[in-house]
Amino acid sequence: MLSSPKSKKSVSSANKKRPASRVWSPVTFGWASVAAELRAARLARHFTIRDLAREVDCDHTVIFRLERATPVAVEHLLSLLLWLGREPFAFTSVDKRYKAKLSPGMSKKVSASSAPRKAAKKAKR
Repeated sequence: MLSSPKSKKSVSSANKKRPASRVWSPVTFGWASVAAELRAARLARHFTIRDLAREVDCDHTVIFRLERATPVAVEHLLSLLLWLGREPFAFTSVDKRYKAKLSPGMSKKVSASSAPRKAAKKAKR
């Protein structure tokens, strides 16, 4: 039995990929903050992007992308944060609506991680 053109269209439209929907997360990461700090530290130590890549054992394009606030793989991000001597939680923030739902112990940890940033912002003013 021959199939009609209509059935071919419906089959081809069923095979189309749908765009992935984004899942909301209460935690955000400050890629721009990491980018600025990494670039400043690299230039202060007179390193080129390739010098830093050799030191942390990653590809130079990873550093290039990160300095432009483009997300990179976690293992590369962690090795660069270690090189900076910074904790990953120093660059995270939690949505206020979600903070209220956290357990008291966890809420204190989240508040403690955002406190140094607030103090640094006040010191810059």
